[in-house]
Amino acid sequence: MASNEEQRQNGERRETSGPRNVGSKSAPHGEFATRMKNAIYETAEQLNAQRRSSEASSPAQAPAQNNAAVAVPESTAVAVSEEEYTVVDIDEALEAAETSTDESIVPSDQDTGALSHTDDPREIENRFAQGTLRVPNISSTCRGIRVKGRVIRTFVFSTDLAIIRNCDADAVLAVYPFTCQPTITQALLHYAERPVFTGVSGTKTRGFRSVELATFSEMQGASGVVVNRTSDCETVRSLTEAVDIPIVVTAYEMDDDTRAMVESGAHIVNVAAGRNTPEVVAQVRAAYPDMPIIASGGKDEDSMRATIEAGADALIWSPPSLHELERAMMAANRAMVASEQIATEPTVARDLPDEEESANASDDGATSLKNA
Repeated sequence: MASNEEQRQNGERRETSGPRNVGSKSAPHGEFATRMKNAIYETAEQLNAQRRSSEASSPAQAPAQNNAAVAVPESTAVAVSEEEYTVVDIDEALEAAETSTDESIVPSDQDTGALSHTDDPREIENRFAQGTLRVPNISSTCRGIRVKGRVIRTFVFSTDLAIIRNCDADAVLAVYPFTCQPTITQALLHYAERPVFTGVSGTKTRGFRSVELATFSEMQGASGVVVNRTSDCETVRSLTEAVDIPIVVTAYEMDDDTRAMVESGAHIVNVAAGRNTPEVVAQVRAAYPDMPIIASGGKDEDSMRATIEAGADALIWSPPSLHELERAMMAANRAMVASEQIATEPTVARDLPDEEESANASDDGATSLKNA
């Protein structure tokens, strides 16, 4: 484990670093690159309009420019030439923007999710929908994972819609000990009002069946699919070719099998190692410095902090069950009703005559001796 000084420095780096981007085949560069692409297309369209206007005013020069490539100003071009305009390949421009260190084109603090305020956000409570289940505050120190432009720092591990609708987790981890059922996925996607990651492969389901379920889940609107550790590398490779959403592989320990699963095409690693979770997270982070990692946070804030300091980008939160919440609420209700009854019940004073009181006392004494 790292020393306290190293952990403090790591914590500072997490606070100044933006969330890790999880791309896809059709949108590999994230929200920032999408804005860059739109800006490039807009610039190209403006230049095309200028060229058409120039052709209309100078018909003699039009034949030489009819097949000209789209040109952009020199300051925007990837390959700068001595001419005022130069040809730009949009894919090359996006790649250059993604890897450039030029502060004029890299994402700003707002793009990377850096916080400009240290105070908690202002809160508005509904009159009836109160008592929301809140994830522990320590989760706000996670670096986060950006999926489709949305930053995720907490996953609620549940398929109970009553719990999901009344908690403030960023996303849903819908993994359950049965074969994935599209009807359950559809219900969660329809009512959860947040990204849903659903399990599609494990001990019972793998291979072609997993690929079908993952493809259907993507079409339904799932934000990611989860593969259990008991699946195989071939299934992960098939999923990578079939779907265009993040593939999450579950790791119990950092061994050769886990490395093979990750290198088969995983986008996110889910560490579920029980009490050893912080140690395994640290091992995964050492092996894959840029890999997004989610991990179970444990039962208390200390275990969550240890998991975050080990390198987890997002926490998986296990909420209390509906049975536990109902039992606690009923106990509170019974105590409240009892206290109200005690407060409103009139006190009846009864004064016994001295002779009757003495008789009762003697009877009680005789009874006690007899029982003894």
